[in-house]
Amino acid sequence: NSQELVNTFHAYAMAGYSSPMLFEKFAYLATSRVHEFTSQNIANAVWAFAKAGHCPSLLFDDISSIASNRVHEFNSQEIANTIWAYSTLNHSSPALFDKVEKVLLPRVQELNSQDISNLVWAYARAGHSSPELFDRIADTAIDRLDEFSTQSIVNTLWAYGTAAHSSAPLFDEIAITLLPLVNHLNAQSIANIVWAYSKLDHSSPALFRKIAEVATFRVEEFSSQNISNIVWGYARAGHSSPILFDNAADLIINLSLTRSNEFSDQELTNIAWAYSTASHESSALFRRISTVALP
Repeated sequence: NSQELVNTFHAYAMAGYSSPMLFEKFAYLATSRVHEFTSQNIANAVWAFAKAGHCPSLLFDDISSIASNRVHEFNSQEIANTIWAYSTLNHSSPALFDKVEKVLLPRVQELNSQDISNLVWAYARAGHSSPELFDRIADTAIDRLDEFSTQSIVNTLWAYGTAAHSSAPLFDEIAITLLPLVNHLNAQSIANIVWAYSKLDHSSPALFRKIAEVATFRVEEFSSQNISNIVWGYARAGHSSPILFDNAADLIINLSLTRSNEFSDQELTNIAWAYSTASHESSALFRRISTVALP
């Protein structure tokens, strides 16, 4: 039956088994049964396909139509998981996202921290503007940041930055929450935090000072995109950090020497802009950028 079918391929996805042929068969079987699915079946099904990295477009179109008409039946986690799945697989469904927004606005308090993080991430990744929902979620999240994991906080910042949606009170509270945690952040999280605050022109000197202290001595952990985003963020924020920029320049030069294709054109452009904007002299860096950009 439908429950057994969904439970089966949900279990395969949970186990990390992502055979395209198997999931194609699941999709074929689900297409003829999708009208029997409960809200939990729908949420678990699309989550499983997203987890397996398999996007059966026709099935997702059918589910989108059905879910749009029945989204009021979904609990908050089912809504968050469904929207997350569509964004993860880059399957556009504007009608579903619009309907979810209308249903969620009066129910935002039902969302847990993971649901909140997943939802704003999904809307941002999908490029689906939802200012009222983002405002309502920001108001809710401010008083509940102690419930968020560090990764959920970072994902939320990334989402607001990507959506170009400013929320000064939320970003202020997050800065306070993150200050004692900076030492434990991974390189990707540090880069995303700097990028999000700078993208929204939200000043947070104390947080940027602490990040600079930590990043300066961990600069070798950063990828080309990480280091590009960090120097771009500091320059855009007008926050001077000479030692960080010196160490970052050494890393950029070394990476470009050992892995010439490491940096994209956009990353090189952002780095050059950052050092110029910050008035941070590094002739060796600019020579290396010229060599890489104009081989």
